[in-house]
Amino acid sequence: MLIALSMITIAAFSCFKIKLGLNANVSLVEGTDVYEYFNVYFDYASAGPPAYLVFNNINYTIGANLDEMSLMQVELATLNNSVISPVYSWVTSF
Repeated sequence: MLIALSMITIAAFSCFKIKLGLNANVSLVEGTDVYEYFNVYFDYASAGPPAYLVFNNINYTIGANLDEMSLMQVELATLNNSVISPVYSWVTSF
């Protein structure tokens, strides 16, 4: 009875500590391109997903609208605590 109770307790505590899934590099040969790809992926993927700003009904022929969108890009780049640089915008090259 004591063994079963201790096994249930260990199982309950391990649910919060064990991550699901395996690292993809476990099954790969060290030094290969795919192995290096996953090393870089695991290092930088923790940054989070990309964010996109989508504007609706914008007239791109008006220079003031383009200036305002460029200003938004500059302001987003200054949010160092929540936005990781670089911030790309097609408006600056337009």
